[in-house]
Amino acid sequence: MDNDFQQYRIAFEEAKQSTEELFEYWEARTLQKLLGYPAWRSFETLIKKAMTNCRKTGQKDSDHFVVDYKMVQIGSGAKRKLKDYALSRYACYLIALNGNPRNKVIAYAKDYFATETRKMENLRARLTEHQADLERIDARKTLTQAERQLSKSIHSQGVTDGRAIARIRSKGDKVLFGGNNTHQMKERLEVPKSRPLADFLHTAVLGLKIFSSGASAHNIRQKDLKSERAMTSEHQINNRIARKAAISAGTAPEDYPGQEDIKKVEKKAGFWRQLLGGEE
Repeated sequence: MDNDFQQYRIAFEEAKQSTEELFEYWEARTLQKLLGYPAWRSFETLIKKAMTNCRKTGQKDSDHFVVDYKMVQIGSGAKRKLKDYALSRYACYLIALNGNPRNKVIAYAKDYFATETRKMENLRARLTEHQADLERIDARKTLTQAERQLSKSIHSQGVTDGRAIARIRSKGDKVLFGGNNTHQMKERLEVPKSRPLADFLHTAVLGLKIFSSGASAHNIRQKDLKSERAMTSEHQINNRIARKAAISAGTAPEDYPGQEDIKKVEKKAGFWRQLLGGEE
């Protein structure tokens, strides 16, 4: 690799900044110096050309070129407002693309930002493909919390036997899945006996269970239910409501296909997040 290119690559990397949301950007005035433009006016002209090109590609220039004003010291304690831009990778690439091609630094910048932009776009495209997996991971975590709250509500109302709590939840599931109990649903979806059924459920079904568990946890306390029988009836009612909603939407809960083990999905999601710099 060209030593000069490596030097500028490091400089471009060191100039990179990020927000709390991990959005990467470069300050225009810093990039101006790196690209060897002595005058801000001429560099801003280059920025505006790049913004025009951005719009021509069908993208919003405001997504890539964000105007930023800063207060700077000008002597004797006085300050004045200085215009700057926060530039995305793509914005930097377009600026380099519109720069003087005979300028060696511009050529380096064009190669650097083109390569890095393609790399990031490819990674983000792959992450987008896994968006459904990320939503399923979130739903599974939410269900764990909802079921924990349900168990706490049951326990706080006087039903403290763990087996009774399990029966209440199981009978609710049987209503949700049209008469199929947990064992039957595991067989239907080919879930290992030692694993929770929820780890293999579709995101839509997880959502139904989140609703029924949350509603039951609330109503058991609100209605001051005390017996296992009354709590079971309440949980069955809420699961029946969830089931009707699913059927109205076109698919019964038991008819959703089994999904990949959530543990494997979490590992894949962690890999892509790591490649994208910890992006959530």
